[in-house]
Amino acid sequence: MGRTEFALYELSIVVRGAFMPHTLSPQWLASNQLIGEDDLTTAKIEVISPEITIFHCGAFRIQVMPEVLQISTSDLAETERARDLMIGIIRTLPYAPLSVLGFNSSAHFTPDSEDEWHAIGDRLVPKQAWEDQQILNLPGMVDVTLQGVRPDKYGGSVQVQVQPSAKIRASVFVSVNDHFDLTVVDSQPTQRGPDFRNSSRTNEITADKLPVALEVLTNEWNSFKNRADKVMEFVANMGRGRQS
Repeated sequence: MGRTEFALYELSIVVRGAFMPHTLSPQWLASNQLIGEDDLTTAKIEVISPEITIFHCGAFRIQVMPEVLQISTSDLAETERARDLMIGIIRTLPYAPLSVLGFNSSAHFTPDSEDEWHAIGDRLVPKQAWEDQQILNLPGMVDVTLQGVRPDKYGGSVQVQVQPSAKIRASVFVSVNDHFDLTVVDSQPTQRGPDFRNSSRTNEITADKLPVALEVLTNEWNSFKNRADKVMEFVANMGRGRQS
């Protein structure tokens, strides 16, 4: 059997810090040679204001608020350019104070049968104990979120969320969030405990984090994409009785 076909794919890169929304626009991107003439002439502006700026350039949706800068795309072929665009913006704002950075990937997929759809929920959340104790009748999974420590040298976490799709019948929604607090750590937690869920060290906003953000965007991008692909195939294979 081939790889699972995923639909309604979306990837986003989110940076939190301190920004001036009204200064970022398609014209600003073009003047800094971050987009080409074609993207500029076809850009669609929703709003530009001191509180929020939203516009579309080519396959990208750019949203800027005083605390958040986000680039998102639903075009699989443009994810690399989304990363490059974020690098370009941050390099053009060399003194911007930052706090955290996130890579986010999400998709919906339809298992081959309704039995496989149910099997995924049953593998993630076994129902028998709830029925045996007569606590719930016909229990069903609504949402599962797991968090793990980062597999690298950065402070932060990796989160995976699985839900029944709200957009496609008998389908599954999977999202992966790679969270970086833009610090470098001596070691990662090696066991679960009271502080396990709060593995991010700091959300402090400082310009000192900008070089770390560029390093993460440059060096950790492929690891994130590979991890997201592996997570989605892993969840899909649960319905087939496989975990490979």
